[in-house]
Amino acid sequence: MTTKLVTAPILNSDMDDDLESKTVYIFDYDKSQKFDKTTNFLDYINNLGLLSDIYFCNTSKEERFELLLYYMNNKIFNHITSFNIAILNCIYKLKNANLRLKGSALTNEMEIEFSKLNKSLLNRWIDFFDSYLVYMIVVASNKDKSIKERYGDKICNDKDLSPNIVSLFLDDFFYDYYKTGINDNNIKYWKYYYDNKLYDNKSFNTIMLNDANFIIKILHDTSTNNKWNEFLEKHL
Repeated sequence: MTTKLVTAPILNSDMDDDLESKTVYIFDYDKSQKFDKTTNFLDYINNLGLLSDIYFCNTSKEERFELLLYYMNNKIFNHITSFNIAILNCIYKLKNANLRLKGSALTNEMEIEFSKLNKSLLNRWIDFFDSYLVYMIVVASNKDKSIKERYGDKICNDKDLSPNIVSLFLDDFFYDYYKTGINDNNIKYWKYYYDNKLYDNKSFNTIMLNDANFIIKILHDTSTNNKWNEFLEKHL
């Protein structure tokens, strides 16, 4: 996979002729054309349909916060690695975890402030991530039907989160999150996000079965092991 540093609006000469190209276009925010609204910058990138990321240098804290919050609340599925890194770093700070990723859209000081200002939203993402590990175990153990039956009042019908919450599972660095442990009280069956094609018209299972997700491969290989049955009995 190659990368190209570009500005918005992107020129045709900057784009690969091959429409199936795996080039990641990194947009230099500071050098790009300014839009009427800060968030229109992200809309523009979304509409291009390219593999993309955003590079910040002298960008103000306010603009970065606005773009990141828009990404975390937008109903259009996208994947911005520098945003995903920032979100994870903020979550690690909330969980007092000794983990730190490079390449964040925010500086360390910005992450600390963003975490404090948006604690409630970040905690909802934590709830989803904690539930996801159990979902993977259940799918790997071929117990998808029983999980819905056993969850009962833990079935979650929340539709307010951005589908971008699932984009983190496309990044191999995401899976270190589970080293921080999960809160049993967070576990829910997120029906809307599990059962609908919200991710560029792809299903939740399709996103889950990607090259970065080494956990599901391990679970598939060990799904006949009694330890997973014991885990399921304990948590479900």
